[in-house]
Amino acid sequence: MRHPQYGDVEVGGFHPKFFSQNGPPRMLEQVAGNQARFNLEMALALPELEWSDVSTRRLDARDDSTTYEVTVRWRNAGGLPTALRQAQLVKIVRPDRVMLQLDAPRTEEGAPGARIVEPEQGITIDAGWTEPGETKTARFRVRTYGLPGTTATVRLVSTRGGVLEQAITLGEPGN
Repeated sequence: MRHPQYGDVEVGGFHPKFFSQNGPPRMLEQVAGNQARFNLEMALALPELEWSDVSTRRLDARDDSTTYEVTVRWRNAGGLPTALRQAQLVKIVRPDRVMLQLDAPRTEEGAPGARIVEPEQGITIDAGWTEPGETKTARFRVRTYGLPGTTATVRLVSTRGGVLEQAITLGEPGN
């Protein structure tokens, strides 16, 4: 092309996306293969929560009410924590949470047949984040009113570690 001031010039060039971000086509299979292997390795190291123990025991029985302690233990069997430090700092990953949902019917007077006594904030315990290999414990105290065999569901919810759920019964024989 002829420029009026500079004379003959070459028009064109390289689009940065194609010469600075991508390797030569002959390298594509190697680069993509390495990336795929890295992604698989990272996936295998993700946090993996598993129950260690979910148990109930009777603490006290008075008149028509009984108090139980529900102990929940879990472990991170994965290679990464349920939140990396940077994710914690910028608050993009919620802490792991343990929830206890009571399935108790109401008494004849219309009052709840069971209620969570501890923790005071109710059905959810924020448990922080779980490191690789770490075992954590959460405890609830539940009072039932004349209803042996009250059922409940324990849920462990983690943004990166997934969700675990287990049904329990308060007042089973032996506890």
